[in-house]
Amino acid sequence: PASTAELPCPAFGGGPHFDAVQDRTSISGEGLGALFGKFEALSYSRPENPVGREAASALDRWLRNGLELRGGRDQKGFLFLYELMRGDVFFKLLSNDSGHTLGCFLLRLLPASEWSSKGVLMSTLRVMAHNPQLARHLPKFEDDRNVKVSVMFRGQDVLAKLFEKLTLVLKGLEADGHIQWPLHSFPALKLQPLVRLPAPLLARVHGADSATPLPLPYRRWLWLSDGAPSAPRRLRLASCAEGEADALAGTPLRPIDLSRLVVERTRSQRGLPPLEARLPFALSSHPAAQSDLAAAMIRRLEEDFLFHTHHQNELALPELVGFTDAELRAQATTPSGCRALQDAAASLVERLQALLQRDNERMLALVEGATRLANQAGEPAAVAGNLIAVGGATEEAAAEQLAGFALGRAGGNEAELGFHHLVRLLACSRGESELLLLNPYLSREQAARVSDETALALLTANRIAQSLRCLDEARGLQVLLLQLQAPPRPKNVSTRASASGRRSAKTLSSEATALKRELQREVSSKANLLASALVSRRHYFGPSSTGSSLVYEPHFLIYEFTHGMLLREAQVSLLRKFLDAQAAGRSLC
Repeated sequence: PASTAELPCPAFGGGPHFDAVQDRTSISGEGLGALFGKFEALSYSRPENPVGREAASALDRWLRNGLELRGGRDQKGFLFLYELMRGDVFFKLLSNDSGHTLGCFLLRLLPASEWSSKGVLMSTLRVMAHNPQLARHLPKFEDDRNVKVSVMFRGQDVLAKLFEKLTLVLKGLEADGHIQWPLHSFPALKLQPLVRLPAPLLARVHGADSATPLPLPYRRWLWLSDGAPSAPRRLRLASCAEGEADALAGTPLRPIDLSRLVVERTRSQRGLPPLEARLPFALSSHPAAQSDLAAAMIRRLEEDFLFHTHHQNELALPELVGFTDAELRAQATTPSGCRALQDAAASLVERLQALLQRDNERMLALVEGATRLANQAGEPAAVAGNLIAVGGATEEAAAEQLAGFALGRAGGNEAELGFHHLVRLLACSRGESELLLLNPYLSREQAARVSDETALALLTANRIAQSLRCLDEARGLQVLLLQLQAPPRPKNVSTRASASGRRSAKTLSSEATALKRELQREVSSKANLLASALVSRRHYFGPSSTGSSLVYEPHFLIYEFTHGMLLREAQVSLLRKFLDAQAAGRSLC
């Protein structure tokens, strides 16, 4: 029927269940010989009363290593759980924690092979877990050995005394009817996968984009559906600060005035000769190159080489102003020139730090603003026409609905969206419709603003990551410049002098000059890397037909945000090729 849905019901596992084990071995009358015959030794190291973070860290370590009834790697087994539930060990995550409650939880984290088997140890712990009122009446474990080590072998007096007293007390409590044994059999659950749902909720279960609002009792069933990946979205220029969109969508670091910091020059502008358009070697006359296949491979190699040389000759590479090879050779030879280079690097660091501070404040404001807007319910007068219930579109009815919406959110029946939810909605093809379904008091204009601010927050966060990378490179450049200004000192001067006596001034000068040139090459390389990082561009934004917004692909933006990187143009082109092939059902293999 149209009003029913078949819901999958999980099948019960066929393995053992903790509560289905009936174990009365602790009062069955087995002698100590039978008990000690089941294990060689117990190990126990009493914790030193950890509390709070220290206790949480210790518990995490024990659980990672695994608890075992006989002690295990951390010597936390039967005796630890026994003392914890009895109250002899002070181990608390919070000040008001109960050791007995924690012991009950840890008991269920023992290996299934141990809690599914019957024995005195496990049976005793089960009795303590289900009878907290009796735990303090059981005998206290007292280690009266002269030499206290963590391992206690079977038959030792310290264990024999404990289990003799324990068996006697448990049998007495059972005889007096004080022990309550837990249920171990339960009625089978009757599966009824056919349920009746209201039409709007059923449409949502089937994945339809229903505009019909859900009745109030069913709104807690709402969830974020995955939906199809979003098509290109629009970032409205009206939502951005002046010049913000152009920079973030193109060259993110443009606000630090890149035109004065970086210059792009071709090979000829850098004084380098053009690359020749032919291979520097001839293969056509080689005996192995006479076949048609070999000739085709050579032609392909020549075509690729021609394309590469043309591209390299026309390619304009970024360089830091003041740090070109010619400028470095001129500046690095004088103290004043070195100071000028250091001042240029320091100025760049200051600009990046200022941009970083502004971006941090802007990103926090965008995240807070988008989250607040997505969760706001509005004023009764503004939402009187957008009620969940049909009819009664008055301001008084709207105020009542808004109060119910706020109360439902406080009680967990209405969704409260976080920023991670907004990022997920940005990647969904019907993200704004989903947002309006989760918060029916938003207008479509407000939902579009939420999307714009979410995208701007991601773009700003990505620029923060880029600024941090450039700052790291700039500070590395400053270190090299300091080394360049200091007088060069040849390596292993003392060792060489002792081996060969006094060296000539000419030799020292030659070595100093070589070290100076090596440092200049390092400075040039670092400056070029920094220049490339500064002018990195974003390649998947473009203007809309109306010019009032920018069109972008949100999945690329979320990928960049997640990995703190900028996709190169070739990567964007390749990813689009993959996505187009996937959408068309083609394979590129």
